Amino acid sequence: MTGRALTVAGVVGAMLMGFLVVVLEGGIASSQAIASCNSRATTSRVSSTSMSKGFDAEQMKNAEAVMEAARSLGLSVTAQVIGMQAAIGESSLRVVDHGDLAGPDSRGLFQQRGNGAWGSYEDRMNPIISATNFFRALQRVEGWEALEPTIAIHRVQRNADPNHYTKFRSQAAQIVRALGGESSSDIDPSGSCPGEGNQVIGDLEGRWVEPMAGAV
Repeated sequence: MTGRALTVAGVVGAMLMGFLVVVLEGGIASSQAIASCNSRATTSRVSSTSMSKGFDAEQMKNAEAVMEAARSLGLSVTAQVIGMQAAIGESSLRVVDHGDLAGPDSRGLFQQRGNGAWGSYEDRMNPIISATNFFRALQRVEGWEALEPTIAIHRVQRNADPNHYTKFRSQAAQIVRALGGESSSDIDPSGSCPGEGNQVIGDLEGRWVEPMAGAV
């Protein structure tokens, strides 16, 4: 074999070795992400070390309430990210005492309507109770775990735009990572949650990777 051929073979070999390393590392990362997404929800207290960029102490306290509501219902980290995504999209994680043109009677973290379905005014203005009611409604959505997250939220919230919540996915993941402790530490920063066979069932870089037919 000539020197040039040996060089080419060496480069190809190095490329193949590099490719194998990437595949193996990706497999490990995917396994860790799956474990984090499917693990039971946990919550840690808000502290100076658990603050998340772009959110103040009040917002993080409300985020803690959202996570605690999911934990108390025995839900997964995936549910915590969805709940956080909804609350950011509805109120920027603030207990809002007003609605909007589409829902003038909407109140609280999740902008829940005053139609009796979400409890009293006090319930809607209470972060823990309103989050608990959100998650209970989410549990009634058939197959919510496999739905595109923004669609799962839309099935509960009935926003005019089903895709309204997509852009808040990475922020939600960021907060859950900050407050969730070890069980949430391996969530992908984009908020993607690989399912069986490493199929992504979450938003990646603000886009839904594999939309489900007839999801809306």
